[in-house]
Amino acid sequence: MSDSFTGEIRSFAFKFAPQDWAFCDGALLNISQYQMLYAIINTVFGGDGRNTFAIPNLTQRAIAHPNMTANGAVVDITLGQYGGSNSVTVNVNELPAHTHTLHRQNVPGDFTNKSSAPSTSSYLSSYTYRSGSGPYTYTQLTALEKDGLPNTVINPATIGNTGGTQAHENRQPYLPLNMCICFNGAWPSRP
Repeated sequence: MSDSFTGEIRSFAFKFAPQDWAFCDGALLNISQYQMLYAIINTVFGGDGRNTFAIPNLTQRAIAHPNMTANGAVVDITLGQYGGSNSVTVNVNELPAHTHTLHRQNVPGDFTNKSSAPSTSSYLSSYTYRSGSGPYTYTQLTALEKDGLPNTVINPATIGNTGGTQAHENRQPYLPLNMCICFNGAWPSRP
């Protein structure tokens, strides 16, 4: 392809690398066989620099510009530096501090009337009972109380941890294409 620069990377929607191009799969190439490409990228992506050098490995990777500025701050990424991962295991120490508030609308005797936004004075599963034999005394208890005593221990599964130590997918939406690097194109002149 006469309009290509040596060291240029392009994506292709077909299953082969075109003539004068190689898949960006991290392969080690012989310096003496690919002198022009070696003169452009050197050992930025690997190799011993005496006999071999590596081409970029873009297998299951996204391309990032080195030292990009994000929201005014420089992101320290060096040309040829690999980073990120396909999956991540999040542990408890990586979760931000937070609380879970649980409410139920307090409507004595009516357990079908629930609200998605009850008042903050509502109880969880409250109920009212009467005691004595006239005049009656009405007492309200919550499910967190037992016989009117607060701070009753409830089942830890009610508010405990969940999940496990399995990794989860950590990739942005993607479309696989073949990424190739030109090893025999025009020499890219520097400005």
